[in-house]
Amino acid sequence: MKKIVHILEPIVAVLVLVAVGYVLSIQLRHLTFHAVLEELANTPAWHVVTAIAITVVAYMLLSAYDLFGMMYVKRRVPWYKTAFASILSYIFSLNVGLSVIGASAMRVRLYPRWGLTALDIVKLVFFSVMTYWLGLLTLTGCSVLIAPVQLPASIKLPDGSLKVAGLLMLSAVGLYLILCRLLKKPLRFRGYELGLPSPPLAFAQVGVGVLDWGLAGTVLYILLPPSEQLTYPMVLTIFILAQITAQASHVPGGIGVLLAVLLGLLGPYYTEEQITSAVIIFRLIYFFGPLVIGGSVMGIYELWRWLPNRRYHRPDTHDAPA
Repeated sequence: MKKIVHILEPIVAVLVLVAVGYVLSIQLRHLTFHAVLEELANTPAWHVVTAIAITVVAYMLLSAYDLFGMMYVKRRVPWYKTAFASILSYIFSLNVGLSVIGASAMRVRLYPRWGLTALDIVKLVFFSVMTYWLGLLTLTGCSVLIAPVQLPASIKLPDGSLKVAGLLMLSAVGLYLILCRLLKKPLRFRGYELGLPSPPLAFAQVGVGVLDWGLAGTVLYILLPPSEQLTYPMVLTIFILAQITAQASHVPGGIGVLLAVLLGLLGPYYTEEQITSAVIIFRLIYFFGPLVIGGSVMGIYELWRWLPNRRYHRPDTHDAPA
């Protein structure tokens, strides 16, 4: 079964990419390259600078995923190493699509050097994935209840269905918090134990996840032109819906999918040129820039570890937790 899934995932991603390309060709049939360049040039410089500053804060916040995760697995690793692994894990998983493999590959690469076992890493990935989804469910649930958005005419849903979905999302988060309070014993499976975090850690998960998604949505909001009809909560709702669709597509980095969804949802408020320009800058700042920096840092780190004068002295391997 795993082999079949492994084979089908890239096929599905390619099919989705082809479908997205077709949709974009229809949505952007009146768009010209010159018009996009003109819109890019008209973007205020302070908007770009502010977006970059918020992106830096957002990526620094990502270190909290594993910092709190270490409390969950009860292991000690220096905070700067934990932050290093957490931020790099997020950078690469964000650019290859949403998957447990993408989220854990960098952790599997780094943490064994610092004394963590395979089971520790599994628990850490579980904690991080739960943090990610708790933030997503909380923010999406609140957004669709507070600031419902106008869906394209082609998407017909029963009246009130979005509000029902929002309530279900918030209920799922509430159930998780209750279980963390009531379930004291860890779950056992084939000789392994996996417990839920303590109530304070569970609330910290929700807070970190909400801030993560909220800051990412804020970056896009700043890059869009001001609109009297579109409020920040509405942009946040649209951004989250677009991100969920993009990541669920398994297309690396959601290339094309994010733009296609945003064109559909933001179409009533902005021109195609304005949306495309904002998405291009957003991708450069929030996706491509961190990927270039993260890839370079990882390359330098690996090279530094294997320099001839360090071949017989690698402090990393002796940093096992106390």
